[in-house]
Amino acid sequence: MSTTRRRTRTAAIAAAALAGALVVPAGLAGSVPAAQAVVPDTFNPFVAAGGYSIYVREDAFLGGSETEGAVAVGGSLSVRGDGGNYGVIHFAAGTADYTIPTVDGDPTRVLAGQYDSGSAGRLQISNAGTSDPALLGTLKLTQDDPLYGYFERGGFTRYRLAAAPDADAPPLIDIEALPWTDAATAEAATLTALPTVADYVEADMTWTYDEAAQCLADVADPTNGLAAFPTILENTGGRLVLTGVATDRPNVVEYQDIGAQQVQFDPDVALGPQNPLIVRVPAGTTVVNAPFGAEGDTKHYIFYDLSAVTGDVTIQPAVAGGRIDGSIYAPNVDLTAGGSPLDGQVLSQNLDITLGSGETHAYLFRGEVPCIAQEGSTTFDIVKTVTGSGASLVPSDATFLVDYVRDGTDAGELALPVGESVVIANLPDGTEITLVEVVPPDVPGVGWGTPVWSIDGVVQTPAPDGSVTFTVQSGTTISVGLENVANLVPPAPTPGPTPAPGPAELAESGADGGVGLFAALAAFVVGAGALGLTLRRRSARR
Repeated sequence: MSTTRRRTRTAAIAAAALAGALVVPAGLAGSVPAAQAVVPDTFNPFVAAGGYSIYVREDAFLGGSETEGAVAVGGSLSVRGDGGNYGVIHFAAGTADYTIPTVDGDPTRVLAGQYDSGSAGRLQISNAGTSDPALLGTLKLTQDDPLYGYFERGGFTRYRLAAAPDADAPPLIDIEALPWTDAATAEAATLTALPTVADYVEADMTWTYDEAAQCLADVADPTNGLAAFPTILENTGGRLVLTGVATDRPNVVEYQDIGAQQVQFDPDVALGPQNPLIVRVPAGTTVVNAPFGAEGDTKHYIFYDLSAVTGDVTIQPAVAGGRIDGSIYAPNVDLTAGGSPLDGQVLSQNLDITLGSGETHAYLFRGEVPCIAQEGSTTFDIVKTVTGSGASLVPSDATFLVDYVRDGTDAGELALPVGESVVIANLPDGTEITLVEVVPPDVPGVGWGTPVWSIDGVVQTPAPDGSVTFTVQSGTTISVGLENVANLVPPAPTPGPTPAPGPAELAESGADGGVGLFAALAAFVVGAGALGLTLRRRSARR
């Protein structure tokens, strides 16, 4: 399986990801989990949300009334323009039983790539409903937008357009937990140390989204015995009664089987960490009418599993104007959602909280889901080293490219930083890998020796084209080394002046002057003809 996360390193990493899940060097970890292919025996897929009640991997529009919780948006965030400020608070009508994440050591209510300069809304981060210092969250941004500035407003910090027609003109963000001192201090407190939102949110995610999807598909497969599959005891159209709800393992129901306004259990079974309810939404679904509407803690243990779904999907209450209970896991979905309220956690690719809908409340998913070990896959890593008398001349950020072929198919290039490891994970058992180095980068004063390949510490004899080939085996990790020897090249000697010809040489030259001139002209004509022929041939090949 693969994840699409990060002819510099980026292009090579993207190409390699097509052929196997890629673990990038520690210095590039970014939005790619640092330890791929490590899914625990049981896991909570919402760990990928990093403790945020709303995590959107790309862009989000919040059009409801307010959010109780914490919001992370990987790209651009905007909020509604009508109805006053859009508040991000701790508690009013939902639940106060949650904590908020920290970013660079600071409690954080809103983390985003940027605040949309075209937004018509005013975002107010007030933290209402708590006085706990650990819950007084601030704003964090990964991108420094030159259109915005930091200003004082009522003793706290306001983030707004520097060229706004007046101090209250949207778009703006009021950061009430950030006391005003000066603009430089406010900026330093707001901009993040790491470059992407995912660097923070997905830091504890030790699996890829594809791996999580496979785990969830395995749970939903009755032949694996990992879950219970409740059956319908009663269906009145408006009310559905399920029986056979397990207390010791997850319960899975197919979305298409529960077309109702409300779902109940018989006997009445309390859902919990060991026996959450998973509503499995099939690929191709575009509209989900969420049927659960009961009050209480059950909403902590229900989630809509859209891991098999891509594209545009709308999730709405089964009853117009009703509530949505349960979390929404839709990492590859452009999601439109809105309930009055929406009680649960949301993870999606893009998000539009329906304009005019109600509040979103931080009922974070607390269940655990089993995962079958994904056997029949393996890993190899490759480390680049540079040795030799000219090694000190090679820049520390130099990148070496390696062509990567998988089972005879070109899988792109791997970009290898010096001294760091690049890992390709989750390859099928028996995959044949061929690697060959592209010409090393030009470094003044360095001549490159023949590359030295090793596999698991054993020096290899490359093929005539310089490539090495090996086969990966299930349950193993193959360590590949690529050493380049940098040899110092002495500077070329500076040629001295050409001696002037003596009288005798001039006389001899002059005696044959006519013949010499004729020969020179003939040579020039022939050479020009050959040059023209060469250029025409090259042009014809283009």
